[in-house]
Amino acid sequence: MGDRTRLILVLMSILIAISIASGAEVSREVPASDVLAKIGAGEPAEFDNCVIVGDLNLSALTIERSVHFNHTIFKNLVSFDSITLNAPANFQGSKFKGAADFHDSKFKGAADFHDSEFNGAADFHDSEFNGAADFEDAEFNGTATTAITITLIYPNGTTIKLPWVFNGAADFRNSKFNGTADFWNSKFNSDTTFQGSKFNGTAYFRNSIFNGETIFQGSKFNGNVNFWDSKFNGTADFTNSDINGTANFWDSKFNGIAIFSSLEFNGDANFQGSKFNGYAYFGYSKFNGNAIFSSLEFNGDADFSKSKFNGTANFREDTFDKKNLL
Repeated sequence: MGDRTRLILVLMSILIAISIASGAEVSREVPASDVLAKIGAGEPAEFDNCVIVGDLNLSALTIERSVHFNHTIFKNLVSFDSITLNAPANFQGSKFKGAADFHDSKFKGAADFHDSEFNGAADFHDSEFNGAADFEDAEFNGTATTAITITLIYPNGTTIKLPWVFNGAADFRNSKFNGTADFWNSKFNSDTTFQGSKFNGTAYFRNSIFNGETIFQGSKFNGNVNFWDSKFNGTADFTNSDINGTANFWDSKFNGIAIFSSLEFNGDANFQGSKFNGYAYFGYSKFNGNAIFSSLEFNGDADFSKSKFNGTANFREDTFDKKNLL
């Protein structure tokens, strides 16, 4: 055995040892038909670190055992529509190269999409999350758009049909929406966080209901954001966020504490007709466009101390039942 061969064998041994020590696994290709057969037979769905090849159609199935697709790559179409998952669903670090259809699905246990990547259409229309829903660090690289009766899917776009219903905690921390993010008519029945998230297209939360604590701290909205006619029944925290497009909170209701401190509105900020039934704090915020606060009701303390209005500020026909600090 020559010195070169010995060196290659030594290097291979070192690499294998490092791989074992780090817990890394080599991805293996699995035909979609094998996945369907195994799940359909009620066997454990253990497909972590796999590459699923071919269209995977699990539509309308009821699955009693937990499914494991952590760090799995789906190369083709994935259909989980109308599926019922009675145990935890694990998709952490997964990548969907094609369309991912989860519409009308029911997640009875925890749903883990932490650090997942959706490169095609992602459809969660009428889905229910009854356990914790973790989308932290998830990335949606296409466009999410909906119409009343027609869903528009662009060639390389992500489509999220609505409404989404989250009965457990919904975690979207540090997520990235590089196209339109559409959460129109969604219901968040527990605590919800979009802390540190980036919305690079338009973000729609119109007619949504937030029944727990809602956190958008440190988020960046690089397009328009629409919370028109939404309800926040717990604390709503937008501290240190940037909104670079128009911010529309028209006719929204804040039944808990509303925190908009140290927030920068670089487009128009429209709160016309909104109701603040708890403490409303806008301290240290900057309004670089027009600030429309007309026809508002402040039924708790309203604090605008240290705020800056660099455009027109409209507070006509407002009702202040308690003190307001300007």
